[in-house]
Amino acid sequence: MAGTVEDLQAYGEKGEGQKICQQLLTAKLSQKIGGEGGPKGCTGAVNGAMEQTDKSDLEVTDVTIDPKDPEKAKAVVKAKTGDKSSQTSTMELVKESGRWKIASFG
Repeated sequence: MAGTVEDLQAYGEKGEGQKICQQLLTAKLSQKIGGEGGPKGCTGAVNGAMEQTDKSDLEVTDVTIDPKDPEKAKAVVKAKTGDKSSQTSTMELVKESGRWKIASFG
């Protein structure tokens, strides 16, 4: 799971929205973000969101695997920005195609 969050940060810093949509998001979330624009819509939306946000350092501070379904988990992620402030959120992840992927941003 930490690898998925690390890749999210790396791809975000490089402006690689397509890789985020294709490799890190579940198909359902990618479709939701992309809307009628499909995969290109997701890439455009993710790239636009990255342009609007400050660069931040992401750190996984806690992980909880669903005891009823080991293919689902929640990760608490702390985002530290350049001005030394931080924000904590929870991401829901699911195992899809053999990899942990982001199902929702908290």
